[in-house]
Amino acid sequence: MVPREDLAKLALGCRILAAQGLGDLNLGHLSLRDPDGRGFWMKRAGPGLDEVRVADLVQVGFDGALLRGDGPLHIEWPIHAMVLEARADLRAVGHTHGKWTAIVSASRGVDIRPLTHAGAMFPGGFPRFEATGNLISTPDLGRSLATALAGAPAVLMRNHGATFGAASIERAVVTGVQLERAAEAEMRLRAAGAEAVASPPEEAQAKAATIYPESAVVSMFDWCARQLAKR
Repeated sequence: MVPREDLAKLALGCRILAAQGLGDLNLGHLSLRDPDGRGFWMKRAGPGLDEVRVADLVQVGFDGALLRGDGPLHIEWPIHAMVLEARADLRAVGHTHGKWTAIVSASRGVDIRPLTHAGAMFPGGFPRFEATGNLISTPDLGRSLATALAGAPAVLMRNHGATFGAASIERAVVTGVQLERAAEAEMRLRAAGAEAVASPPEEAQAKAATIYPESAVVSMFDWCARQLAKR
């Protein structure tokens, strides 16, 4: 059985994503793999990320069956089902429509580079999912997205947003937050017409290891939680 504190952290992670600018009306979601192998937990359709509490979470089977809680389900449940099935190393998966991430996803020839500490979290860059700009509403599309993600921490989805995942709720949330910040830095620099100076590959790898060990990521998540509590 999933510990209640894990569900509370999942709900908190949803609210942090919203507070950090990743909300889009009542769209977007964050999931947690069920520890007993019975699918995953995510918010039901209806509440926005900023509104999610434990009572809003539902358990969903990998086949889309509602196992616990009161629906309705998000139509994009296949994102979480197919990515979690494909990636045994992931415990949490997020999908958001961050403004800057979505803009980059719709831009040809634009990569998110390690221009800042946020961008240095992703020294290997990102794959792109180009099969559709529509919702990921079927298992086949979910599997296609998981294939595009491969072993990366995140995938940009054309005209849509991004999907990201990690071995912990904390790292998944921080991944989403820093992806959006890195996308903003990329687009603002381009809009200013400035010449980009990205960290070279070896430096970016070193920065990722120095700035984002798990202990630091948990501390970043906790800071986000404290900022949210001040509102």
